[in-house]
Parts: sequence; structure tokens; C-alpha cells
Amino acid sequence: MIKKIKFSLLLLFAVLLNSCSSTTNSNDAELTRTDVLGTWTVASQSYEKLAEEKNEDKIVSKIQLNSDSTVTVFFGKRMEKETKGKWRWKVEKTVGNDTISFSMESDVVITIGRHTLLAMQAIENKGRLKLIARNYIFEKKNKSSIR
Repeated sequence: MIKKIKFSLLLLFAVLLNSCSSTTNSNDAELTRTDVLGTWTVASQSYEKLAEEKNEDKIVSKIQLNSDSTVTVFFGKRMEKETKGKWRWKVEKTVGNDTISFSMESDVVITIGRHTLLAMQAIENKGRLKLIARNYIFEKKNKSSIR
């Protein structure tokens, strides 16, 4: 009986988690891969919050998403350190087995070598497109709107 209750609660949690993520990203149908190409800088309030938790040289301060699926990632406030990697569009990751599984979607996933650096959701608010991951909020440079 307790196993059934735990399973039911876990299933309910998965459904709630999935519904929350789909409502925050309601403009998915309009957003295309080309909308996210270009240079993205971390928002100042996001950088300040991250600086309290990490060393500055480990904070991603700017990303350049290229059309050939390559990315250049800049670290620190002065952007002295840069790393090359790959990025993918609309990635879905499923974790679990035949009994229960969770599916997570990300609009932009940046990998450096074999490691995922950032998995981000693209959110449009008041005509401005932002990429959001954990404590990171990136804003597009030189373009205020996706349309």
C-alpha cells in the first residue's frame, strides 16, 4: 500500500513538473533555432548573484552561438578565458526505466568536450528573448526582440 502511495505521489510530481515547464515556455511554436544565434551576455543581476557563490573565473559571462553548432564561451567579468564547444537545439533527455521515467526538455544545450555546461530554456517576455539556466539569465546583445 505504501509503495502505491509513493508511486502515485511521484507520478503526480512528474506531471506537475512537466505542466509547469510547458506553461512557462508558451511561445515554443514561434521560436526557431535562428532566433537564438548570436552573442548572449549574462544579465548584471544574475552575474552579481553568481559572484557571491563562485569564483569569477568560473562564471560564464558571455556565449556566442554560431550557425554551424559551435559555441564560444567566455568566463569572468573581463572575459579573459574562452573555451570552444558545441551547442544543440531542442534537446530532450529521458531518465528512468519501463516503470517510471522523467523527460526534460531544453531549448539550448551547451557542451564542452563530453560535459554539459549549460542547459537553457528560451523565454520571451515583453518582446525580449532570454536564455535561462539555474542562476544564469542571458540577454541577447544588439537585438532586443526576436521578431
